[in-house]
Amino acid sequence: MPATARSPGSYGPHGGAPRPPDRGGPIVDPLWPLLATMLGGVWLGWSWFLANGSWLGGERVARQRRLLALGLAVSCGLALLIAALLNVGVLELRAVKYVAIVLTAWKLGVSYVLLLWQRRELQLYEYYGGQARRGHLLAFGGIFLRGWVLGTLLPPGWWTLVLS
Repeated sequence: MPATARSPGSYGPHGGAPRPPDRGGPIVDPLWPLLATMLGGVWLGWSWFLANGSWLGGERVARQRRLLALGLAVSCGLALLIAALLNVGVLELRAVKYVAIVLTAWKLGVSYVLLLWQRRELQLYEYYGGQARRGHLLAFGGIFLRGWVLGTLLPPGWWTLVLS
């Protein structure tokens, strides 16, 4: 039987069109969890990255989880270091916001790597007929939820630095 060329949207011996994979969750473009991290904080963005990565599946899910765990561990370490330097008197209170830029850059760097990894999986998902949902309401809602979550639900302290 001669081999025949297949169109990009076909597969299988009968050339049937692929169905979008049922991933079991509201898959969004990873731009929305990145924006949620920027506007709402890590508590919203990274948990959304974790869920979105699990729904997308793919070969990098375990790597994404390890990166999130590392990101959280390093963020905790940096926040504790900032708090310790403040308590010892090495840092003044007004200097904390400048030193915290390192922590913010770290969290955004982790988020950007997650965006790049999930974009690849999303492109495969969309190539085979899947459609990403919109995530703008939750991403922009993070602006309003941020104060309540970080100010009311969490005690003040270094956790606020980690999860903001």
